[in-house]
Amino acid sequence: MILGRDLELQPEDFPLQPGVAPANRPGAEVTAEQLAAQLPEQLDLREMLAKLEKSLIERALNASGGVQAEAARRLGLSRSDLGYKVGKYAE
Repeated sequence: MILGRDLELQPEDFPLQPGVAPANRPGAEVTAEQLAAQLPEQLDLREMLAKLEKSLIERALNASGGVQAEAARRLGLSRSDLGYKVGKYAE
């Protein structure tokens, strides 16, 4: 109750460390700096970027019901670029 301003504690009553984004908060945008701050200091950048790209593509495809043209639009890619990437990660 010491941290809160109301009778009930709210998420904003709990300060976060600088550079740490609230997890799983709908609509919350995460900056590249916040994401990078959560990663280990030593990593395989190519592998990490490939995993991130694959995950984002899967999420866009799920959100678009598997329609690649819509997933491409959501990702800011051309349909052919997305098709290439889907084939690349299908292996």
